[in-house]
Amino acid sequence: GTDGAMRATSFGRQFSREPLQFTGWYKYKSGGVCVDGDVNEIPGTQDKGDIYAVLYRNHDSHDNPFTLHGDDVLTSPQIVAIARVPDVTDTDDWTEFSINFEYSEEIDRQLLADRGYNLAVVFTSSIDGASFRGAIGSTLYIDEVKIICADSNE
Repeated sequence: GTDGAMRATSFGRQFSREPLQFTGWYKYKSGGVCVDGDVNEIPGTQDKGDIYAVLYRNHDSHDNPFTLHGDDVLTSPQIVAIARVPDVTDTDDWTEFSINFEYSEEIDRQLLADRGYNLAVVFTSSIDGASFRGAIGSTLYIDEVKIICADSNE
C-alpha cells in the first residue's frame, strides 16, 4: 500500500551548522483539482505546492540512527526546527521567500559538533503528494535556494 511507499522516502543529510533562515525564489502553476492514487478526482480540492526545510536529531533516544520519512517529515518529535513557506499558490512571476527557522527546542552545541543533526529540504508541486494526492500537471520551479546559518564561531 501507500504506507510502504511513504516509508521508502528518506529525507535529510548530516548538517553541522545552525540554520537560521531558508531563502529562495519560486514560480508555481497548479494543475487544478487533485486526484488520488487511483486518479479519481477529489471534489472541492485545488492543488498547491509546498516548500520547507527541517532540522532534526538523526538518532533516537536509544541512540539508534533515525531518518525522517514521507509520513513524519513535518510531525516527528525528532524535529528541532522548521522553516516552511506559508502559501505556495499560482504565480507566473518569480516570487521570493525568506523564512526563519522556528525552533521547538534549543540546539545542542555538542550534538551539532558531533554531526547529530540532519537537514531536509523539500520542494513539491503537490502539498499532499507524499500521500499520493495531487493534480496532474502541477509545476513548481525553484531557484537560488539558500540556507543561511549562524556564524560558526558563535
